Amino acid sequence: MMDLQIIHLEALRAFHFGQRGVGVEASTDFAPSDTLFSALCSALRMIDSTDALTEMLARFNAGDPPFLISGGFPYILLQGTPIRFYPAPISWQIADGDSPPQRRRRKAKWISESIFRRLIEGNNALDEILIDVCQALVSASEERSLLQEYADLGRRFDGQLPLWTVDQVTRVAIDRITSASNVYRAGSLTFVSGGGIWVGILPLDKEWCQRIIPVLFEVLGEQGIGGERSSGYGAYRIRADFEAQYSLPNLHTGDRFITLSYYSPRIDTGEERVFSADCAYGLDVRRGWMGSPDNSRFRRRAVRMITAGSELRAVDGVRFYGQLVDVTPDDFSTHPVWRYGFALPVYMNE
Repeated sequence: MMDLQIIHLEALRAFHFGQRGVGVEASTDFAPSDTLFSALCSALRMIDSTDALTEMLARFNAGDPPFLISGGFPYILLQGTPIRFYPAPISWQIADGDSPPQRRRRKAKWISESIFRRLIEGNNALDEILIDVCQALVSASEERSLLQEYADLGRRFDGQLPLWTVDQVTRVAIDRITSASNVYRAGSLTFVSGGGIWVGILPLDKEWCQRIIPVLFEVLGEQGIGGERSSGYGAYRIRADFEAQYSLPNLHTGDRFITLSYYSPRIDTGEERVFSADCAYGLDVRRGWMGSPDNSRFRRRAVRMITAGSELRAVDGVRFYGQLVDVTPDDFSTHPVWRYGFALPVYMNE
């Protein structure tokens, strides 16, 4: 077994994690794994050196990553207990059947950890409650008592009280020379009190991770993660009182896996075999502006990646799934620009 180290980042204000759309108007309800990895890289360069960052990236490119990272997924705090959510499996969106439980599963974007554990253990028990406004499924048998206070409050608001909210906030930019104003809208992700996002770190080099990873997340808590940081978005505090480990099946055991991160297969290692008739996966085009202190005026090259929640076939002989993808803009030559595309696989019982 391997332990996924879970870090809870309690939101101090709103987050903004950009998605495809117009300007900054849209935000996702999670932190993409490649966004988090880029933030860690920037923090490592700032607190240590360019050489330290180059050395870490070289390990990933050599097939010896010191860690794997998940996306930053929602968690809420109810009665002092954190309830973590995972991406709902893509297969649920295309499953046949029209019973109420199956309809709830098709609508779900997120599932609680208790349901996720049952999923990977091959337990298909159907006792789930859908919180429609967040597209989140929770377990009636295991989490109903924690949700009771929330449900009572929700009924006072016609059942529309969300656990987290993705909304748009009206903003005004003032031209420094002409004082002309420009009104625009920015996407924001906000949580109920005590909530935020959790991040899973799989420490492959435990000594390196124990020494480096906590410091990087502390630095990022002050700087903020995601977009709109100049407006105070993205700040968080680490909830050390919620530190947790999630025991996963061995990294190289099982026939099928679900990934908790964006994933870019390496074709030269035979990873195209992750696709089979019983797979279910989503695709997303990842793009955006560079965040390098050397230059932030260029857009990174776009790359199509497999989304978190995708279910794929394990491949014999593959040690780690994925790669760092070179997305260096054509007109930028100061240093290479990489996008994180390693899967964080959780193996599933058939």
